[in-house]
Amino acid sequence: MIGNFALARPTDSPVWRGILEARKIICDGSCTIIATGEDTNLWWQPWIPWMEYEEFRETMEMIRPKAPSLRCVADLMFRNNRTWNRRFLEFLFGYELGSLISTIQINSFAEKDMLIWKNSDSGMFSVKGAYLCSQRTRFAEKKELWKWLWDSKIHPRQSMMLWRAIAGALPSADKYGGSNSCVCPFCGSDSESPLHIFVRCALARAI
Repeated sequence: MIGNFALARPTDSPVWRGILEARKIICDGSCTIIATGEDTNLWWQPWIPWMEYEEFRETMEMIRPKAPSLRCVADLMFRNNRTWNRRFLEFLFGYELGSLISTIQINSFAEKDMLIWKNSDSGMFSVKGAYLCSQRTRFAEKKELWKWLWDSKIHPRQSMMLWRAIAGALPSADKYGGSNSCVCPFCGSDSESPLHIFVRCALARAI
């Protein structure tokens, strides 16, 4: 068992295995934005944004013996002003983790806690977002550089050239020179590479 989630068994049907996998993906990708904390189950509903669900459940089960009567996230807060009870958090989770949890922003303007999808800019769940979450080990880490590059207002040809240079996809001599000289044919001072061609070459800098 993971929390109260049954693990797949060899005798399970493909449909049931898919349901179990989908449930894990949704738990890993979702998180609750705390407003009052009254609506969020402290032990089961994910509310610590940087933790995946299995880590979250293990952490909560670790602290449960210290305060088994707690019910909701609001029990970790000062209800009158909607702020974290930092000393209590440090008692439950330890100083380092408790201090870190106390930095989670509370939405003091909302009336109810809100469940969101962590990997979406809008916070809304989508099948595409769930698929990307389930396949994240297959894809490279998202880089803000790529977002800036493709969303910028420069000409698409320039965007493509920059992308090829950054990704190391240009046919420069350092990659495809073979047995021939890899020295820059313009300045002759260094090997020809995308970094040299666009940044360090004296002729390129002059142009």
